[in-house]
Amino acid sequence: MRMWLLLILLVCVSGALYLGFGSHEYSERSSEIVSQLENL
Repeated sequence: MRMWLLLILLVCVSGALYLGFGSHEYSERSSEIVSQLENL
């Protein structure tokens, strides 16, 4: 259950980042977020 919430949150955040930044910055930002999530 909690994993689904995290997944949905990640999709929403990545979507917002994609709209807020250019595609180049988006890929950098998303890889940053992924590495932070892996550290948790």
